[in-house]
Amino acid sequence: MSSSFRVSEVWRGEGEVILNGSINEELEVLKVNKIEGGYYFNWSFKQLGAKILSRISK
Repeated sequence: MSSSFRVSEVWRGEGEVILNGSINEELEVLKVNKIEGGYYFNWSFKQLGAKILSRISK
């Protein structure tokens, strides 16, 4: 379950799709027909009910 969902200001502009090759990359087989636009934004939320399994010390 999540709460406190937040979205920053959304910017819209021109977009492009770049799929870099990778051993595990399955998206390369998809073909792009048309790019409508690009969007940039930040978002965050709190995850409720999560259990910490371990902590990594700095």
